Amino acid sequence: MKTTLIDDYELAFDEQDILKRLGMPADHVFGKSIKKLLYETTAIAKPKAVFMEYPVDAVTEYSVAVGGVVFASVALAKNLKQTKVVYPYVCTCGQELAAYAKTLTDMIDKFAFDAIMEFYEKQIDLSLNGKLINLLPEGYVISRSDPGALTGWPIQEQKKLFVLFGENAAKIGVELSDNYLMSPLKTVSGIKYPAKEVCHDCIYCQREHCSHRKAPYDEKAYFVTLHRE
Repeated sequence: MKTTLIDDYELAFDEQDILKRLGMPADHVFGKSIKKLLYETTAIAKPKAVFMEYPVDAVTEYSVAVGGVVFASVALAKNLKQTKVVYPYVCTCGQELAAYAKTLTDMIDKFAFDAIMEFYEKQIDLSLNGKLINLLPEGYVISRSDPGALTGWPIQEQKKLFVLFGENAAKIGVELSDNYLMSPLKTVSGIKYPAKEVCHDCIYCQREHCSHRKAPYDEKAYFVTLHRE
């Protein structure tokens, strides 16, 4: 098993990017809080990520086995039907930013910093993708599936993912609680894999107003795939 730890990234966002993501105008007064907090925390920000390379042991109609761990999910099985190698991963904003967040008392600052931490998590995810793409066969792109992102792969499967991570999650400061939530809060985990075209779990999700949506809901895909469970 090959493991890659990542703690290098390029700060490629500012308050204007965050305001745009939040649907706020560029001159919104909220931008002042974001700019101030970014200035105060740039030096302490240490987002981190890790991914591992695992061969796929087996794929059935209803499950996928990786590293001796069996994930129960029709959607995941469908996505990985032709896949030989997968990359379980974790990306986090880092304990440093999470600790700073706990010192904030102003509600506006808390809301602003929540958005900042999310951007840092996404930034380290981009760094991860930059390293991972070099491992994929030519002509392939990175796709991903995350437990808890949709009904087809429940959040309880996080526990199985952390079995694969072993001590690597702890190395980047990530823990899993008894109710399957990760800390720091702005942390994502799942399985990335090579595909001929990007496949988003979003096509199975019926949540209309989601700021993380990357593809429109596909009713046919939802009923054909997930309702076979």
